[in-house]
Amino acid sequence: RSEVEPAATNWQLRTLALMAARTYGVDVVTVTLAFLQADGSWLFDPAELTALDLDCAANELREMMARVQKAQDDVVAGRLPTVRPSEKACRWCDCVASCPETRALATNMHAGIFPPPPTDLSTPQAAGIAYERLLLAEKVLASVRSTLEARAAVEPLELPDGRMVRAVSVSKEYVKSDIAYGVLADKYGDALARNAGEWKTSAAAIKRALNGESKEALEAVRAAGGMETRNAMTIKICK
Repeated sequence: RSEVEPAATNWQLRTLALMAARTYGVDVVTVTLAFLQADGSWLFDPAELTALDLDCAANELREMMARVQKAQDDVVAGRLPTVRPSEKACRWCDCVASCPETRALATNMHAGIFPPPPTDLSTPQAAGIAYERLLLAEKVLASVRSTLEARAAVEPLELPDGRMVRAVSVSKEYVKSDIAYGVLADKYGDALARNAGEWKTSAAAIKRALNGESKEALEAVRAAGGMETRNAMTIKICK
């Protein structure tokens, strides 16, 4: 739910509301986001869009279409389109790796040239701009990390201090939920067994539910064949 824009400012709802208003000749449209909760209940976020709200949405759509058309014209003419990077705009963009703005940031990072820390945090707006830049930088860093780790999975990387970044095999135990539920229910009762998982469970969930008795419980689950060891590759810094 945290990723969904509120109903009053949600662009998908605003666009649909504008289409409905133009189709049915109405001036006011009520829109609602409905969220199904884990317990089966519903949470609603309603908003009423007035004629002024709908006109503003229409104007913003026209301006957006004009910007998109100009960007398309620039690409056809062999020019780089004007980009305005932001965490929100870049979150789902497939062009982050080739974007001139993010490439410049990554190049500066490689050269050891980092953007200066923000000096103006005197207003919420200035601090918000700084925070958005932070989110964008984190996205670029995540992309750089992914690329470097993919390279390290094929061939170890050597750090300046002699340590190596390499792929290593790690083992992790996973709980087989059906077996674990039966063991815990027999040993501690059905109510506590339900409290240890939803039913999918994990060793961490069992530990939270049983506190001091978790070691004995996990040993009982393991003895009943309720634990499975899986191997996976991960990237680590090694001496």
